[in-house]
Amino acid sequence: QLLKQLDLLWEQRVDFLHQLMHDLPQYSILFNDVDAFWMMDPFVELFYSASLRDADVVASRGRYPRDCPLSSKGGSCMGFIRFRNSSASRQYLTNVREFFWGMKEGKRDDQYSLNCLLYSNYKLVEENRPFSPSDASTAMLTYTLHP
Repeated sequence: QLLKQLDLLWEQRVDFLHQLMHDLPQYSILFNDVDAFWMMDPFVELFYSASLRDADVVASRGRYPRDCPLSSKGGSCMGFIRFRNSSASRQYLTNVREFFWGMKEGKRDDQYSLNCLLYSNYKLVEENRPFSPSDASTAMLTYTLHP
């Protein structure tokens, strides 16, 4: 029962993100877990700094999923992720959605889909630490979506 409920949550998040990016092409999208809080304004770095502004995907770093190859820097976490609304990002999210819906029911996971496609098809540009250069836990992974 719990797996079906989690599937439903991930399904809604993948479909909602896909729809937002396609229906509102003038806006970039930031997903943030509700249990996160900010001591500094993340928008200054994410939308205005030259190092992050032009990246297609900027995500907090995670270590999941382990059964999908990740870069040496780790994986991207859906708990904090920004998608720049570009044709490359919209196509990427279409691919994520297709990958997600192709997974077996009860095993669908948005973060798994996101990371498997990122690692196998796109270039990790860099690891940034915009909020605290000495603290690896605040690292952001930056991707350019050019296969």
